[in-house]
Amino acid sequence: MNYFQSALGIALVLCTSTIALAERVLVPSDPKATYDIEVMDVGQGRSALVVVGKRVGPSGTSFTAREVNCVNATFRYMGEGDTFDEMKANINDRASMAPLVEGSISYYIVQAACN
Repeated sequence: MNYFQSALGIALVLCTSTIALAERVLVPSDPKATYDIEVMDVGQGRSALVVVGKRVGPSGTSFTAREVNCVNATFRYMGEGDTFDEMKANINDRASMAPLVEGSISYYIVQAACN
């Protein structure tokens, strides 16, 4: 297990599904949903943040975990699920980092996390 995996595990243990997520994010491309995020530094500053998001919309509630690199404007999904525990159980750090696409949901989430 590498440093990032260990830090990610600790960060997710500290964040619980009952915690009020820290910041509301406006996502114009999904106006009927609300997005709340919690940003965690895993020890590498703005080059490696974990962003846990909660989406509540007409289709229900879902949770996502993204790794974000603010310096390079890249991200990757690390886990998602209909519940916080399901998201944690689906954590996978094998995906490659991808560039942000302006106007996407991830674009707004990453912008909020990095500001």
